[in-house]
Amino acid sequence: MKIEDKHILQIAKGEMNVFKSFFNQFYPSLCSFCFQFVKSEDLATDIAQEAMVEFWLNRHTQSSVKQSKVYLYTIARNKSLNNLRKRKMEANYALQKYEDSSEDIINIAYIEDEIYAILSKAISNLPEQSQNIIQLALKDYRNNEIAEELDISINTVKTLKKRAYKKLRELLKDHLVILMFIYCKLFL
Repeated sequence: MKIEDKHILQIAKGEMNVFKSFFNQFYPSLCSFCFQFVKSEDLATDIAQEAMVEFWLNRHTQSSVKQSKVYLYTIARNKSLNNLRKRKMEANYALQKYEDSSEDIINIAYIEDEIYAILSKAISNLPEQSQNIIQLALKDYRNNEIAEELDISINTVKTLKKRAYKKLRELLKDHLVILMFIYCKLFL
């Protein structure tokens, strides 16, 4: 059925079957219209549906096909533009948040690299077996997992780990205050 002014008056009175015909006639072109703004089929269909719902809720104000089409497309345009503004604001907020924190991220990465270099140099001064144990411990391996990985007893792991930590404290004593300061600044 082609929608005419008499059908709009029936819709205004709440005739749901006539509104279904109105919906079927205008919904596809309304989706295409919304897509021109939002460039997303899913979003365009959502906006077109919202526009149809709003049209139905305000149907009593309609009296002609021309007025109804103008009203419907105006609703769809406004909803599409509001969606674009909202997405732009969200994007700007995310960008601003990223820009505000990007300098901190770079500084933290630089400091972590420096700490890692100092620690790696100190670990390289340990005996080979102790190096392996400390490197696995830094990867959150437990003593029993280290023992299994290196095929040694758990008591050997505990003993070598204890000696390695003692040696690392000696090797890092000049850097300890700096490392603690950096740690406190970054993580506390």
